[in-house]
Amino acid sequence: DKKDFGRRRLEKNLTPHVAASIASWCAKEGLTLANAFMSLYALAISKLSNAKNGIVVGNVRSGRAKDIVGIGEVIGLLIETEPFYVECRVDETLCSFIKRIQNALLEQEELGGFGLTESVGLLMPKLMEQIDIAFVFENYPTNDISKLGNVTILGGEGDDDNHFQLSLTVLSEDHDFTLRADYQ
Repeated sequence: DKKDFGRRRLEKNLTPHVAASIASWCAKEGLTLANAFMSLYALAISKLSNAKNGIVVGNVRSGRAKDIVGIGEVIGLLIETEPFYVECRVDETLCSFIKRIQNALLEQEELGGFGLTESVGLLMPKLMEQIDIAFVFENYPTNDISKLGNVTILGGEGDDDNHFQLSLTVLSEDHDFTLRADYQ
């Protein structure tokens, strides 16, 4: 039996109209859906928690480097959590804020980034103590995954959990969005 250790979960499906509007706006502005949702989440939590300048988000990523040939065919857990500081400025529009965050995330990715383990050991133990929220954007197909290369998948199920005080997972499939908040 799995113990919940006091964790709670809230889920909200966005209406098709709202989901389509978000996807259309992101496409028009050149924003990825993942970065838009993470930026809005970080901004909301920063404001609600009265953070003076910003907030540190544990950004959960696939761990699959784009420059490795065949990485999309690898089976296994490659997930990593990278600390990402979101600076909130009062002098910019919402769109420019999300674009700035998206560019900073791209720069972090190009530099190779640091996963949570590396960051704790090498760079910023104090910063790591401050991470108590996480963000996940799940956009892998789940409707038809019966074949993966030469592997036939007979069945499966999954569940996830984390140790963060608050996490937001955006489940995305065919521009249907479910927002799932887990908290203690």
